[in-house]
Amino acid sequence: DAYFEAQNLGYPINSQFDDFGFYAKTLSTGYFSSNRTKTKDDIYSFVSKKSIVGNQINLIVKDSVSNEIIPNADISLMDEAGQVISTGTSDSNGEISFKVFASKNYKVKTDKDGYKGNVSLINEKDLAQLANSKKEILIRKQFVGLLGLIVDADSLVPIEGVKVTFIDGIEKEKLLNFTTDKTGGFKHIYKDKKVGDSLSYSIKLEKEGYLSKILPFDFGIKKEGYIDLKDFLNFKMYKVKVGEDIGKMIDLKPIYFDLGKYSIRPDAAIELDKIVGLMNLNPNIDIELGAHTDCRGNVKYNFTLSDNRAKSSAAYIVSKGILKTRITGQGYGENRLINDCKCEGSVIVSCTEEQHAQNRRTEFKIVKIKS
Repeated sequence: DAYFEAQNLGYPINSQFDDFGFYAKTLSTGYFSSNRTKTKDDIYSFVSKKSIVGNQINLIVKDSVSNEIIPNADISLMDEAGQVISTGTSDSNGEISFKVFASKNYKVKTDKDGYKGNVSLINEKDLAQLANSKKEILIRKQFVGLLGLIVDADSLVPIEGVKVTFIDGIEKEKLLNFTTDKTGGFKHIYKDKKVGDSLSYSIKLEKEGYLSKILPFDFGIKKEGYIDLKDFLNFKMYKVKVGEDIGKMIDLKPIYFDLGKYSIRPDAAIELDKIVGLMNLNPNIDIELGAHTDCRGNVKYNFTLSDNRAKSSAAYIVSKGILKTRITGQGYGENRLINDCKCEGSVIVSCTEEQHAQNRRTEFKIVKIKS
C-alpha cells in the first residue's frame, strides 16, 4: 500500500475558514463541516464533476503477444514528471494494486528480465473505473528476428510462394526455410540470438517462372527487434523470359578487356563467375553471350574482336562446369548500337566518351527456357 501526504482539495471545499469533518460518500460526492457562515458550524454537501477522492487502481501484467500473465514483474508508480511514488512486484496472477489520488495522471513503469521495458499512462478520468476493474499492462519480450518482403522486379507486386532458404555462410548447412505468404513476406524470431551476435548467410530465393538467386548476407546485430532484410538486400525477383539480359538482373559490372585483346582479365573473371553461379541455380535456361563494340575503328576488325571476346568469355564459363550446349558466344561488333553514335556512312554523329561506352557492352540474353 502507498501512503501520501494530505492534499488541499481547493475551493470551494477548502476555504479561509475552519473546514473539517470531511466525509466522502462516493469518489465525487460527500459532506464536510465548516464555519464559513461566520456564525456557526454547518454541514455542507458537495458534488464534483470529477473524482476528488483517492482510490485504489488495479493492474495486471500480460505478454503483449501471447496474452499470458506475467508474475514477478517490477512495477513503479510515477507521477506525470516521472517521480517514483511507489513500487511493487506483480503477484502469481500478474496483478498489483496501488493507492492513488484522484484528479491526477500517473505513469506505470514495468520491468521484467527478458522483456522490453514499458511505460504506460493512466489518465485521471480512468481512475474511478480502475478501482473495480483491472488495467492491462502489456509488455513485449525482447527478441531478434528477421523480416523479409519479396516482390516482382517489374511490377513491384509481392510474390507469394517463394521458397527462401538460409544457408550457413561458413558451414554451408541449410539452417532456415520459409515460404512467402500472400503478402510476399516471411518472418522469423530467433531463440538463440541476441544483440552483439553476428549473422552470416547465403540466402537462396526460388520460385517457378522466376530467376533463382543467391544473396550473401553478413550482419552484426546492434539492437533488438526485427532486421528488415529489404533494407540491405535486393529482394526483387525477375521473371524468366526469352530475350531478357540476366546480367542486368544481377547488377553485373561491365566486363573489360585489354586494348585489342580478348583474354579474360581477373576482374572480368569475377563477373563471369557470377553468370556461372546463376546458370547453376537456373539449369533450365540457355544463354547467348553477346559482345558489342562502339562504332570507332574498322567494321570488320570490330566484329572479329568482339566475336573473339564473346567466344573466349563463353569458353571460360564452360571451363567452370557449364555445359557448352547451354551457352554460345557471339560477336556483333558495331552492328547493334543502342544510341545514335555512328562513325561511318552518310551520317556521322559526334558522341561523348560516355555515349560510346554505352555501346561497348556484353549481354547475357536468355535464348531458351527448358521445362
